[in-house]
Amino acid sequence: MLQCLTEGKRIYYRGYRIQHNSNALFWSIFGPHPNREQELAISRTSLDAMRWVDQQTQFFRSIKTNPTSCGLSPALVN
Repeated sequence: MLQCLTEGKRIYYRGYRIQHNSNALFWSIFGPHPNREQELAISRTSLDAMRWVDQQTQFFRSIKTNPTSCGLSPALVN
């Protein structure tokens, strides 16, 4: 019964797509638009998947605001 309720469930969170795999007990995280076909990570729960997205967006936000603090070389910074 529970599997029928969660089958094919998708969550769009901060531009990422988090999708429940009905054949397994995990959630797949797909890249932001337009790269939504590329699976980036998997997670046990949807909340953990959202936390992963938050960590990724925070990291990229820190690169844009202060590229020297993240350890990237200047050639990678626009």
